[in-house]
Amino acid sequence: MKISDDPGYGVTMRIRKSTLQDLDRIMEIYAYARKYMAAHGNPNQWGPTNWPPEALIRKDIANGSSYACVNDAGSIIGTFFFIQGADIEPTYRKITNGAWLDDSPYGVVHRIASDGSEKGTGAFCLNWAYSRCGHLRIDTHGDNTVMQSLLKKLGFVHCGTIYVEEDNDPRLAYERSDTIRRSDGKDLTIYFAPMEGMTDGILRRTHNRIFGGVDVYCLPFHKLTQSLSLLTREERDISPEENEGLSILPQALTRDPGQLSAWLYYVSECGWSRADLNLGCPSPTVTKRGRGSGLLRDPGYLRSFMDQLFANTLPVSLSVKTRIGYDSPEEWPELLSLLADYPLAHVTVHVRTTKEQYSGPVHPEAFELALEKGLPHPVYNGDLRTPEDVHSLLSRCPRTEAVMIGRGLLADPALARRIRGGAEASKEELEAWYTSLYEGWKDRFGTTIALGRIKKLMEWPTGDDIRRKRLLRRANDIGGCIDAVINL
Repeated sequence: MKISDDPGYGVTMRIRKSTLQDLDRIMEIYAYARKYMAAHGNPNQWGPTNWPPEALIRKDIANGSSYACVNDAGSIIGTFFFIQGADIEPTYRKITNGAWLDDSPYGVVHRIASDGSEKGTGAFCLNWAYSRCGHLRIDTHGDNTVMQSLLKKLGFVHCGTIYVEEDNDPRLAYERSDTIRRSDGKDLTIYFAPMEGMTDGILRRTHNRIFGGVDVYCLPFHKLTQSLSLLTREERDISPEENEGLSILPQALTRDPGQLSAWLYYVSECGWSRADLNLGCPSPTVTKRGRGSGLLRDPGYLRSFMDQLFANTLPVSLSVKTRIGYDSPEEWPELLSLLADYPLAHVTVHVRTTKEQYSGPVHPEAFELALEKGLPHPVYNGDLRTPEDVHSLLSRCPRTEAVMIGRGLLADPALARRIRGGAEASKEELEAWYTSLYEGWKDRFGTTIALGRIKKLMEWPTGDDIRRKRLLRRANDIGGCIDAVINL
């Protein structure tokens, strides 16, 4: 589905394996890439050896390691090599002037190139590869400043120097991993918190394409029932097609361990390797049924729930998102001790109680206690709205591995990028962001719903600006909304 007519951001892309029928087109793309490199100060990476040779690409295709990036018309606009495994790339065994930061199995991308027709093709390909492995390595020539800039924007860390087979020139080695974190916070794992009716696949893909910086997009929770039937929108939301090129975390809302266990198998069948249990939703309509953070009112039942769930091997890894208590922060030590008894992949801690909802002061001391007591990979959540908020958290809690941000990213979609040292959102990016979302939602839901969603989304950046809010309410098309929020 085409979500916008904007040539810079509006083309839907997908990744598939290359075939021999694609060979001529792939070689055309590599020829274009060599000319582009030479024209941009990088004549020596592929030019002198006419790299890569056709025989190598034939071998990549035969081995199933050559991939094509195609647009919504089915045309190939990019290509790359991708494999993953333990110690998978021999040339990466020796690294000088530094060291790799993660020794776990990894994926590797080589020979990435595009035809230059669509902005963001390289980022889309790299994000797709990263979403498949969670630990990605790549190298590039010292003269390839375009690729170096892209890698830094996507959160890769320069680790040192390696040498490749095709020539004697050194290569700059880069790495990105779920487990890597630098002390400056640029390599935190950043989760985009879900919001029902807002952070659907259209928003997730559009955000990833235009702004990036987010490692994992969390899905709005599935409300599990006795029949285990999902709503059509829930089935669509978790589908691989809806999340092409993204790393996602599906989430469930239930108080029945049998329901959750069955749903985890469904998640696995959809092709995902992890899922999350919501213990954090504070909505009264949820908690009065003992779901979401309503489960926190009965620690005894919660322990029984976990015992039944983990009595058998789960098909995917499981994490939880929780509040620090139902009525009072004083409930947190007992809850913390309970959660630490189970093999959870991570625990996202919203540092408020259920009764505090989303307002009032947060309790960062609760997160400090989680770090102190060894809670599995705690993720901080609560009132992170600027890069300064995140840096203050890291100063107070330097062992922080990951953060989850919701409202802050809705107000400033470039926030994750800025946390990593990237640029603020430009006017052109914001216009593309809102226009692409509107067109995508209009195609799926119609004009009225699309305009309503855009107005709701735009309430976050307008803040307390009464004039902007008034103009936004009066706007009757996407142009009026953009004028109210961006062009005023």
